[in-house]
Amino acid sequence: MLRYLLAILLLSFPYANSRALPLYQEVKQATDAYLQQHRQDEGITAIAIQIYTPKLSEMKPVLSGYTDNKKSKKISANNLWQIGSITKSFTAVIILQLEKEYPGFSIDDPVSKYLPQYPAWGNITLKQLLNMTSGIKEYSYLDEFWRDFANHPHRGFTPAEIVDYVYKLPSSVAFAPGQGWLYSNTGYYLLGMIIEKVTGQTLEEEMKSRFFNLSTLRLMHSYAFVNGYPDYIYKRMVHGYMHITDPEHDTHFPLNTDVTSFPLSWSYASGNITSTPMNVLMWVKALYTSATLLTAEQRQQLLTCVSMKTGQAVAPGEPQCFGLGIQKQLAPDVYYTYEGSTIGYRVLYVFDPATQMIVVIALNSADSVDHVPQLMKKVIDLIKKHGAI
Repeated sequence: MLRYLLAILLLSFPYANSRALPLYQEVKQATDAYLQQHRQDEGITAIAIQIYTPKLSEMKPVLSGYTDNKKSKKISANNLWQIGSITKSFTAVIILQLEKEYPGFSIDDPVSKYLPQYPAWGNITLKQLLNMTSGIKEYSYLDEFWRDFANHPHRGFTPAEIVDYVYKLPSSVAFAPGQGWLYSNTGYYLLGMIIEKVTGQTLEEEMKSRFFNLSTLRLMHSYAFVNGYPDYIYKRMVHGYMHITDPEHDTHFPLNTDVTSFPLSWSYASGNITSTPMNVLMWVKALYTSATLLTAEQRQQLLTCVSMKTGQAVAPGEPQCFGLGIQKQLAPDVYYTYEGSTIGYRVLYVFDPATQMIVVIALNSADSVDHVPQLMKKVIDLIKKHGAI
């Protein structure tokens, strides 16, 4: 679910000043050209880009394409997208908040304190689950999971069912805790289960009360449905399409399957949020800059990175590192970036801490080959051309 982005900076929109309109027009042209070029090989029908930069206050989304492959209607800013693993930052914030709210709760606690039914993982800490140093293997690489999912795509998986795909393996860990780095959605399932056990609420209820109903965040168009969408949400969805063509990753789904109606119980705390690009942008801004979500000490915990090679301290020259549900680009420029994907969507963000600029890009397919960095390179060239950085 995690991919790496090229370094990019941001642009902005009409019509606040002389830079905005021509910049918007050229970005729109680049977006339209990308959609035309990659409509077939990526299986996409729509792209949305949302941008913020302090230099250009007026904001208007760049929108291209249609909500489905029947070209039923053009996309709008009101349409919803699955944001995939960007959800992990929401999960990480809840864990950090619980540490402050519940005496005796710590990110350094072992899994066994809350989930004793997994003794083989008992000495793994919550922090190691958060920063991907637990060693727990990934369920979405397992053929058994994909066969079961394809046979019953509208079923609702329980978190325990997903975890058991990995736990019952002869070897469920790739290395000893803290002795390596491995991207594991399975670990975030455990975190979701711990959140529910500690709070006595469902993950969906916790996300709604902590984030979506919080007036200061203004995330009124974000949702954490796990067991399918109500009709009023489904009608707002950009349809998502599975376009996995990698022969080594057989999902057992036909190419270009419309996955919009499949419940997100298969992604849970690792990727169950549905939102708009604007809401993602507001979340990113709050995540990295606002005191609403985290204290300075908590944010420092969130941003403290480990090597994505060794799971240890970052060595000189390493290009990326991973924090608690966030990724940091270290070279050639420093910024935070994450690409979340589900089986039918990709949503990317970049936050530049030096300039406070943010960009969010949403596409409606899961694809084996990701060409989005090409669009990003085009965008940064246009930003420089128009003096928007």
